[in-house]
Formats: sequence, structure tokens, C-alpha cells
Amino acid sequence: MPIVVLEVYLAVTVLLFFAGPVNWDVPSRPKLMAFLVLNYTGLAIGYGWGIRRGRRALRQLQAPDAGSLRIPTYLPRLIWLSMVFTVVGAAIRLYIMRGGFSEVLATILNPGAAYREAQIIAQLDRDGQLTAAAGAHWAFRVTTLFQALNGLYFPLGLACWSRLRPASRAMFLISVTVGVVFTMGIGAQSGIGAFVFASLPVALFSIYVRGRRLTTAPPVIAPVMRTRSRALRARLLAVGAVVSVLITVALFQVSRAEDTGKDLDASNFLVGQFGTPSDRGLVRATGTRANFGLIATVQYLSHGYEGLALAMELPFVPMYGLGWSKATQVMYRDYLGGRDLFDRSYLARNEVQNGWTALILWSTIFPWIASDTSFYGTVFAMMLIGFVLGRGWTAVVVRANPVGFALLAQLFTLVFMFPANNAVAQTLDALFSFGGVAALYVASQRYDGARSAGRGSQRGNRQFATAAS
Repeated sequence: MPIVVLEVYLAVTVLLFFAGPVNWDVPSRPKLMAFLVLNYTGLAIGYGWGIRRGRRALRQLQAPDAGSLRIPTYLPRLIWLSMVFTVVGAAIRLYIMRGGFSEVLATILNPGAAYREAQIIAQLDRDGQLTAAAGAHWAFRVTTLFQALNGLYFPLGLACWSRLRPASRAMFLISVTVGVVFTMGIGAQSGIGAFVFASLPVALFSIYVRGRRLTTAPPVIAPVMRTRSRALRARLLAVGAVVSVLITVALFQVSRAEDTGKDLDASNFLVGQFGTPSDRGLVRATGTRANFGLIATVQYLSHGYEGLALAMELPFVPMYGLGWSKATQVMYRDYLGGRDLFDRSYLARNEVQNGWTALILWSTIFPWIASDTSFYGTVFAMMLIGFVLGRGWTAVVVRANPVGFALLAQLFTLVFMFPANNAVAQTLDALFSFGGVAALYVASQRYDGARSAGRGSQRGNRQFATAAS
């Protein structure tokens, strides 16, 4: 199911681009469509390779507890450490960025103004003109280094919810509340989306894996009604989370438009020189406030394909392995003394050549990767991402390793943001978070409790015999 959900989502974003409220001026529609089909097919092929070993293992599996998770002793302590870090880190950053509770409350009530201020700060930072107290610099650096802990509790806590103590559950809810306040306090809806993306692998596991017979082992007398009830709750929560994030995006877009004094007539929304309003699209402009929010959400999900189409017409200029990540370029420039290579990227050259602003409008993940591989090589990156995604899903289904959910949360965020950018490498926070989670996942493999023949399988078969008798 993971690859089905992701591919359906990507297909919807492509459909919204080609049949949405804007007739985009695409240099070559067949070329763009062929490129997207090839790369998104490559993602599915890589995923198939990634789960191949898991399929074989399930056919040979004799353990009775397929679909359950094995919780190592260190995991509850890791969840607590992550929750404390998330709360403290968010409080420190909000205080530095906003100055106090009243300012945070003001940004929550007016997310459009918060987003505008955050964009100004980000631009000053990119230009090297941002000044702050030394303590603030160090606070940001320390929280960045340990960014893997920020939000790590969320997928792990959801996966292990039934085994958390009441105090841990209460702290979990506090941490989620703080995370939502933080992301709204800086005017970014992407943080809300990250919660949804991180919850989807756990929801899919609850619906399609937990409590179901996945192996060739003898059937177990299982609480069928409890399994169905859990799956139904997971479905309702997943649907509710997706609807909530879509409504949040729409409200944020309306707030941003109102803050900048933009007319809420959506007929000219984000078109400018790059296209014309469509009167035959799936979503049409009517001039109402709600309609503006709907069209803004459609554009939010799909306009990056226009930036991609324009960038594909530019020549390849190598970036020496740093093009895929803005964060690695920043580290090379600011900490290793190298020059700024961003002007060599497809995104920067696309802004100069075509006026498609590099770091404000989206251009999908592909120009980032292509800045190192050319557009001919992006399909291999898609295969690699799909392969790692498949291995992560295998880890939680076959090996019962709950840390796999942390890796899947990162990868789901990455794939859901394909139409936007390279989400796990865009900022230093994102890069350190992804790298730390990947390292934690690799280190957790010795705790994965593999269900192959040997340790535990004979004991499991004896339990089956006892249950059957």
C-alpha cells in the first residue's frame, strides 16, 4: 500500500497541473509528461526491488506474530528524549524568533504576516545580512545538530501507542501541541503536513498489517472485532488528517493573500507571464474567498511542474555533487570556505533565464537532483529512493522494527514534497534530521527481531499449538 498511496498522490498532482485552473505555458507538454511518467515509474520499480527480500521472507516465515512490533528497551527512553527536546527546542526558537508569547499569539492569528516576516528573515540570512546575538546563534546551532530528535517521538509514539504509559501519552499530546504552535508561530504550513506524512505509514500498518495473517504459519484465534475496530479508527484518523492539512493550506494561502493586499479573485492567481486562466479545468475560478483558498491549494500542490518544464530546456552545468541540497551548499560556503555554487544550479539559471524565482516558487525535486546528474540521471535517484522506501516498509512488516517508522516518516515527507523541492535536504535542520534518523535506523537493525527460522520461531509454534488446543 505505501507505493500505491504515494503514486496516486503524485498522479493527482500531475493531473491538477495539466487539467487545473491554469493553462500553463509549457515548452513541451509531451516531453514533460514522458519525463514524469518515467521518473515516477522508476520510483515504483525501486520500491519493488526494495520489498523483494521481504516477500521471500514472508513466504518462509513460521513465527505467529506477523504484524506485531517488538519494542526494544531503549525505545521508550528515546521517545521521552525526543519529546523533551522538541518542547524545549521549539520554545527556544520561538522566543528567539518572536520575542514572547504575545508575538507568537499574533502570528498564529495572522499566519500570512508570519510567513511574510519569515521570508524576509530567510532572505537576509541567504544574503549574509542577518545579525543576531551570539547566544541565539549557538542555540540554533545546537538544536540543528540534534535535529534528528525533533519530532522523532511522533511516528515512534504513534506506532507504540498501546504500550505507552499514561505519563508518556500526556507528554506526547503536549509535544504535538507545541509542534503545531511552533509551525503556526513561524507561519509555515509545511510543519502541519509533516505530522500528516509521518502518521500515514503508521496508519497503513494499522489498516493492512497489524492483526492480519501475513505468513504461512497456522491461523491464530485472534480478536477479529478488535482488529477491525483498530483498522477503522486508523482509516478515519488518516482521512481526517489529510482533510485537515488541506484545509490548513487553504486558510494559510488566503491569509497570505490578504496580508499582501492581493485581490482574492483567483482568476489571476500565480499565473502572470507563465500561463492563462483556464475555463475548462477541473477547478475554476468563481471569485469567492473559499474558491480562492481551493485554487491556491491546487496551485500549491502542482505549480512546481511549470518550473521543472522551464528548467528542462536549460543546458547542464555540473555542481560537483552539491546541487541536490541547498544545505550542503551552505555548509560548503559558510564552513569550508568554498564559493557559492547555487548560481550554477538549474533553479538559479531558470530564474535568470525565465524569471521563475528559484527559492520562492517551486520547481519540484528534479532540478535539484539534475544539477548533479542532469535530467537523464534523475530516474536512477528515483529508483534509489523507492528502494530505500521498500526496505523501510519491510523492516516494520517483516522484522517488526518500529524505528523503521521514523525512516518512513522522512521518506513519506520527501515523496509528498516531490512536486515542491528536495524536502529532506533543503535546510540544515532537514538535512541533519534525515541523516540522524537514517543513522539511527541503521544502528537499530541489531534490535529488529528478525522472524527468520531460529530464535523465537519454535517458541512461537508452541504458542500456536497451545492456542489451538
